[in-house]
Amino acid sequence: MLKIISGLIIVVFFTLYTHSGFVSGGKLFESAFGLDYHFGLILVAFIVIFYTFFGGYLAVSITDFFQGVIMLIAMVMVPIVAMMNLNGWGTFHDVAAMKLQI
Repeated sequence: MLKIISGLIIVVFFTLYTHSGFVSGGKLFESAFGLDYHFGLILVAFIVIFYTFFGGYLAVSITDFFQGVIMLIAMVMVPIVAMMNLNGWGTFHDVAAMKLQI
């Protein structure tokens, strides 16, 4: 019974996750290239389906690995570049001491 419930939960939430990726791809093509939103959405869906169908799950896993490596590098580099642009920790502490209200 637990396997069935777990499977249903995975299907529902993975469908929502995939849908959000297609929607964001459609919006990307709309804003970056001036294409119609629906055309961009269909294009992204076609690319994902084509790549998965011909490359298989191994190809998808490899691209996921490289995306993870890129995110890890960005996670390390962003604070370093931010501190360099803030001229060190002094500016960071000055701004933190201001207790800005949003």
